[in-house]
Amino acid sequence: MNQEYLARGTSGGQFANTLLKGQLLVVLLYFLVIPLENATITHYTLLLGTFLSMYCIISICIVRDLDVVAFFIVLLLGITALVSMLLSLRYLHSDLLYSLVCFFFLVAMIAVNRYVEVQAEFIHYVFWVMLVMAAVVSVYSFMPFAYWRTNGTTAPTLTLNLGNSNYAGVLLLNILCLLWTSSYGEKYHWLVFPFTAYLLYLIWRTSSRTCIVGGTVFTVLSILRADRPIQRWITAFCMAAPVLFVPFYLWLFGKSQYWGVRILGKSLFTGREDTFLSYLSYLRHWWNWLVGNLCEVSLQNAHNAPLAVLCSLGLIGAVLFFGLFFRTVWKNNTAVSHPTTRTAVAALLAICVASCGEASMFLGGFPGVSFMFLFLWLSNYRGDDRASEEETA
Repeated sequence: MNQEYLARGTSGGQFANTLLKGQLLVVLLYFLVIPLENATITHYTLLLGTFLSMYCIISICIVRDLDVVAFFIVLLLGITALVSMLLSLRYLHSDLLYSLVCFFFLVAMIAVNRYVEVQAEFIHYVFWVMLVMAAVVSVYSFMPFAYWRTNGTTAPTLTLNLGNSNYAGVLLLNILCLLWTSSYGEKYHWLVFPFTAYLLYLIWRTSSRTCIVGGTVFTVLSILRADRPIQRWITAFCMAAPVLFVPFYLWLFGKSQYWGVRILGKSLFTGREDTFLSYLSYLRHWWNWLVGNLCEVSLQNAHNAPLAVLCSLGLIGAVLFFGLFFRTVWKNNTAVSHPTTRTAVAALLAICVASCGEASMFLGGFPGVSFMFLFLWLSNYRGDDRASEEETA
């Protein structure tokens, strides 16, 4: 690289770090406005976070020499989406545009995540914001609205006034993972331990079984604080889990001897089998299996990430998208040389496991895209401990 490019990359990296700080504050704001129960304020907070996410990714793409493989994957995904829409134009609607924009900015984020090296000062900032966020949701768990559903009824599981317990479990898992990931080398890292224990308890209270499993996977993989890659077979298994989950779940449902099985106090079959079959019914023709039925499915949460992408963009889109994501996680894990990096990779694998039952993290919506961005960003950290100590002294 020449000096001009290096200078440009450095300034771009500092700017991206500044944008990410602002983005993280909007995530905190999203949690702070939960008690207000004001749909307008929440809507504009989500819009602000979405546009800031997009601007952040655009600023990186401007100074990034995207590698050829990633460029063609993004291009082919765009072509696949276009073909899918052309085959079902009669179902076009306004919400589809928002879904497409969010999804493709997530794709771009995955493609460019290796560009800028994270600064130790930025990780220090993330740590303190996540401490505040963990404190906020901990306080909310004692509030009357902690068990409210969207329809105004009271749920037996923790919702934190976020609509449903599964979504609450996903966001709690992200807070837990990001708090632990950013805490290495921090002077007050001991604060993480009580919050970790309580966040795990709150995830348990949501009864979101895939998030409970995801939290367990993250705890096991990150507790050693090692500076070496996670074993390849573990990485491969976690990435394959959401892909294999739907066919395995439907196979179990076809066996009547499993209908009475209960896990964590709930029946093994809680209606997800109907959801999976309902989404698969959108693949009516052979071309739907190839390029999906984007206009009807619109990248909705099918309660399984690969299924959501399959039904929207077909086998071609699902292979391209998850091929890009898995390739990125695999490469980042191979290059692990710092505990923060390994912990971020562990978080990505935990999210993969949780996506067996929740697809929101892989559809590009806010605030999920912000957490995903930070995990991918931190999985490229190459700093040393001395830098962290200087910044946190």
